[in-house]
Amino acid sequence: MYQFPSDPAVRAKWVQFVRRHRYDFKDPTSKYTSLHVCSAHFEESSYERSLSILSSLEGQDKNEVMFKKDAIPTRDTVRSNHRVPFSLMHW
Repeated sequence: MYQFPSDPAVRAKWVQFVRRHRYDFKDPTSKYTSLHVCSAHFEESSYERSLSILSSLEGQDKNEVMFKKDAIPTRDTVRSNHRVPFSLMHW
């Protein structure tokens, strides 16, 4: 689950996405409003992978996945067996 972004341009696109399914959805007026969009509505391109420097120093190759700040939800439907194949981190 990801909280609505504070960037007005990105936030407007999130609102537009939600309104496709909930016509009465109001734009959250505060960045502290606890509205979220499920990770299942984001494509893999919404995430950045980077090799962890700390893990490399420990002799382990570990890819960390970060949610992009400018990611836009695009998936309208979710398969019942949908699993996000990597750990999700907040930005």
